[in-house]
Amino acid sequence: MSELAKTKKPRSLYPMWTVIALFMMFGFGLLFPNGWAMVTPLGAKILGVFVGALLMTIFTNQTFWPALMALFAMVFHGYLTSGAAMTGWLGSNTVVQFIFLMALCGALSDSGAPVVIARHMINSRIAKGRPLVFIFIYFMAVVVVGALLSTGTATILLMFPIWDGIRQAAGYKKEDPLCKLMLLGTYLGAIGAYILPFKGVHLATISIVQGIMENYGLTFDGGAYFISTTAVTIGLFVVYTLFIGFVFRCDLKPLQSFDVSSMEGMDKDSMKFDRRQLVLLGALGVGILYILSSFFVPKTASWYPVYNGLGSTWVWIAIVAVLCLIHVDGKPFLDGPGVLKNHTMWTIVCLIGAFSLLGGAISSDDLGIKAWIGSLLEPMLGEASWPILVITAVVIATVTTNFMNGMPVSFALSTVMMPFACNLQLSSGINGTVLGAAIIFCGQIAFMTYGAMVYAALLLDREEIDQKFIWTRGSITVGIYIVVASILFTLFGYIL
Repeated sequence: MSELAKTKKPRSLYPMWTVIALFMMFGFGLLFPNGWAMVTPLGAKILGVFVGALLMTIFTNQTFWPALMALFAMVFHGYLTSGAAMTGWLGSNTVVQFIFLMALCGALSDSGAPVVIARHMINSRIAKGRPLVFIFIYFMAVVVVGALLSTGTATILLMFPIWDGIRQAAGYKKEDPLCKLMLLGTYLGAIGAYILPFKGVHLATISIVQGIMENYGLTFDGGAYFISTTAVTIGLFVVYTLFIGFVFRCDLKPLQSFDVSSMEGMDKDSMKFDRRQLVLLGALGVGILYILSSFFVPKTASWYPVYNGLGSTWVWIAIVAVLCLIHVDGKPFLDGPGVLKNHTMWTIVCLIGAFSLLGGAISSDDLGIKAWIGSLLEPMLGEASWPILVITAVVIATVTTNFMNGMPVSFALSTVMMPFACNLQLSSGINGTVLGAAIIFCGQIAFMTYGAMVYAALLLDREEIDQKFIWTRGSITVGIYIVVASILFTLFGYIL
């Protein structure tokens, strides 16, 4: 990481933000012993907890201890009993699903299967001799790898070297305009890690959206999330690829005569899936198909109660258990304790617990916070149509997240804007889940500053990337995304 990245958040500010955050969590309510406006005294305390945890994640990039402290503060203030807090955190379906699914995805990553998939995609016959088709398929390969790995950092670390190999084999120089655009496209392709609604770090925000929708008697629509985010991803890279060819006018001749199969690591042996990879891919595929099929299985079927009872959590537990049960050469096919130890992201587990409970508290009627926030935003968004609501969320999330971490941005925006989407769903039938998807997705289009994302330095520290490129063609790319996302998220809110 560059010196600029290291000094982005001066260490001397950490104590100050820590004091502020702890005061907000434990002392803010003392300033308003009777609450204010519609906010109850307990509501003032819980709002302080939310703001304190949010400040720490924004200004210090600390996430683990603020989440734990927020959970403790909710018990301390009497909002939750110790048992209810533990059940709502570690006992929630979202947390358990995340733990077991990340274990399976971690084993899949360790097997090397995502690399083999990427090799097959870029070696597609349809791409040979067609530079723009090749570029688009390459970007889609990055997206697929991101969806399998569920982490943007790992996706970029895996795919940057693959692009470097393509560049060298095709004869491009590092300073060629296409190389900069391909690096940016590779970075953006990591958004694939946020496409699936049942795995990945974005489950922390999804849990907030779920909690808010449940308070309105609505259900989070995982199918709508998946369809809308997939469509926006494809739309973004279709337009971005066309810009590379027809607006930025990059030299594509080297790619036209380029044969991917001539690259190192593209031989027949390297392109084969071994038995372990196939079984793990099959297991992941079974789980995904099971969850997606829930949108098509008739509820009148006699076996539906059993099918529905497993939900989206127990299916992953069952898959992991079966893989551990199977023994090959005297050893379990999947070392359950090992993968759980190595691939459980406890920071995200804590974030999911803290912000899902806080999101539910803020959106409940009992504390008065929702009514108070609604009264403040009513003049701006109270009568807003669905397109205006989506465009507002897309622009605010995309612009803001290029200057500060997208996760706390998505936490705050979801908490503030989802109630308006829920009201629209109840009154006009639009799909409110799509707004949550838009906020989460827009929070990942972040690369213009080092503060934009925890892995932004992976792009900005590349010698090919300079500030002129970031603030010219990079800005155009952000604009492309805003237009594509605004149109497609609005459209899918109506039709899903």
